[in-house]
Amino acid sequence: MISIIICSINEHLRNNIIKNIAATIGVEHELLIVNNSINKGICKVYNDTLVVTKYNLVCFVHEDVIFHTNNWGIQLEFLLSKKDTGLVGVSGTTYKSNYPAPWTCCEKSFYRNNTLQHFHGSKKVVASNYFPIGMEFCEVAVLDGVFLAGRKEIFTMFKFDDSLLNGFHGYDIDISLAVGNEFKLLVTNNILIEHLSEGKFNKKWLDDSIVLHEKWIKSLPKFIGIGNENKSYSDYLSCSSFLHLLIINSSSKRLIFNYLYIILTKYFSYNRFKYIRSFFYSLLGLHRFIR
Repeated sequence: MISIIICSINEHLRNNIIKNIAATIGVEHELLIVNNSINKGICKVYNDTLVVTKYNLVCFVHEDVIFHTNNWGIQLEFLLSKKDTGLVGVSGTTYKSNYPAPWTCCEKSFYRNNTLQHFHGSKKVVASNYFPIGMEFCEVAVLDGVFLAGRKEIFTMFKFDDSLLNGFHGYDIDISLAVGNEFKLLVTNNILIEHLSEGKFNKKWLDDSIVLHEKWIKSLPKFIGIGNENKSYSDYLSCSSFLHLLIINSSSKRLIFNYLYIILTKYFSYNRFKYIRSFFYSLLGLHRFIR
């Protein structure tokens, strides 16, 4: 028995996912769909709605999702029956750097996901599966917020931080790090979803990511695994990605310069002078020409 919470702003997507879940979940469930036309922060929506759920297992899912796995609720119930499991998702990574970039900005060998993904400006649906052969689920450092499931007691103990994060970004990394301090975070290979959109890394996303990483400065980087393979290169990818986002969003020159300095002094062997042109373009207000 699963309570499913969805923060919705689109009637068409809302109607579609109601039908899709009913046809695929395979277990008794309730749907709690919040029409968030007033754009209340997603952490606040999730926390407030959690209080009225009637089942012990709770799943937070985006409305722009299609489930392609029949009886996926049974798989979820099995994974969450393990008392050392805190959260279950369908996408995540075994390594999260201390730089405020998206979790995807790391070497792909750290990815754990089984998804069908749509991207802006493309009709092609990208299928990706990053799991060791034969593995049905893997432990990770952080999970993506497109699908987050856990026992109600976990979400009650580790609430979404609606005081720090009042928009729609960062909540997944935040709760991953909070829950991950005491419980395992798992990505399942047995639930296939299709995600109809991708993230928007705008100025608000940048601001939320910066304060989020300041909150967890003592806990990052975080790695689930053995050895040091590709962590340094992943740090470079994360740092350079964040620098690029700062530039294209016309962020403060001081912050841009700080990250350019890190790139040139710490990751020169990877980068060399790749971001010098972008940096000077940003100084001249020509960031719109950067690709």
